[in-house]
Amino acid sequence: MAEALKARVGKMLAKAREKLEGARAARAGGFHADAVSRAYYAIFHAAKAVLLPRHAEPRTHRGLAALVHQHLVLPGLLDRTLAAKFSQARDLRENGDYEIEAHLTAADADAVIADAERLLAAFESILKRDGLL
Repeated sequence: MAEALKARVGKMLAKAREKLEGARAARAGGFHADAVSRAYYAIFHAAKAVLLPRHAEPRTHRGLAALVHQHLVLPGLLDRTLAAKFSQARDLRENGDYEIEAHLTAADADAVIADAERLLAAFESILKRDGLL
């Protein structure tokens, strides 16, 4: 069972890293909204990975952020300010993906990519502490 959980977590983190690489590529190509979207999904997949051993499975994107708060922020495993970057990335992604008049900038993309890098590192640190990496 533990090996199956480790394998699943590993696959989810690999997906997160792939999305982060996609974000960097989109940013390099000047596709800022796509970069924000990919970076958000990097956070999304990594958050799901860190919540998996906690048996916390969200039904919505907002639910995922709430579970991160409940299972990681409240117990002191994740900094509250860093966790808030997850919701900020989601809001920017939704704006870029759904609003016709939205114009996300290079600075927006750079900020969300940097936040994704920090959140992935924090989630991986928690998973290492849990003995899953």
